[in-house]
Amino acid sequence: MRTFARYNTHLPVEIAMQNTETERLASISYGGMQLDSDIPMEIGQTFDFSLPIISPEFHTLGKIKWNRNAGDHYDVGVEFIKPDKAVTEILVEQVYYIEQYYKEALKQGRKISIEDAADEWQEEQRYL
Repeated sequence: MRTFARYNTHLPVEIAMQNTETERLASISYGGMQLDSDIPMEIGQTFDFSLPIISPEFHTLGKIKWNRNAGDHYDVGVEFIKPDKAVTEILVEQVYYIEQYYKEALKQGRKISIEDAADEWQEEQRYL
């Protein structure tokens, strides 16, 4: 049973292990996230990660809780380590609203990347 509701998304996430890898989020919650990764990740491994298109850029530590081969990628479950509750809430809310903005733009027939949608949404928030 999940402790937190999950929100589906596909924002880029940067993971710093031995090298810095850019992966995609599949979903995020207040307690962790699921990644779509090109590489398998070792259960129990900890790493620093950031969401570079969130403003301000979000950094925290994560711990691999599970991973499974999904054919062309790996599904990887990550738990946030010692998350700041207030910062995590802001992060998850931003991800949710950016994803909604992106989906609405696609419904309107716009060809837009999730990164561009994030930039536009953040720009709109400046003027509210």
